Amino acid sequence: VKTPYRQYATSLVYRTRMCFAYYHSAKEYTLKYLENLDPASPPLGTYYKAISLWENAFLNWSISVDIVCKLSKEKVFEEKDGSSAQRAYDITNQIKHWGERIRDGKAEEAAIPVWLTNKGFSSVNLKLAYHEFAGLVEDVARLPNEILIAKGLVKSK
Repeated sequence: VKTPYRQYATSLVYRTRMCFAYYHSAKEYTLKYLENLDPASPPLGTYYKAISLWENAFLNWSISVDIVCKLSKEKVFEEKDGSSAQRAYDITNQIKHWGERIRDGKAEEAAIPVWLTNKGFSSVNLKLAYHEFAGLVEDVARLPNEILIAKGLVKSK
């Protein structure tokens, strides 16, 4: 099917699959970290691997949201509305722009842009519960089929 949306549709399928894959890998590494947690000698390599995977899940989720907004011509959230989607998107922007914060001398308050807590994700000024991000990933995983069918790019079965 040739339409102006073909590349967006392909990208949406790719990004949502990667978001889902990174989410599950990150969850696995987070559990591995917790299972081997020794306060005297924490397994930092496993922790940083989990953080890296979570960052990739956030980045792919955010790109999926951008594509959804382009295809649907609707916003997923309003700026500063406090929704889980808005906070996840803002955390993603902190991840994307962390190098700039370091360059500009504004990263002294944290070693990494996002870290894990008992309840979820934290950044310098944002919090997002694990269950909130899980819901966002679940929502975005359903979207490709819905949007592709609505745009006539695939047929409904």
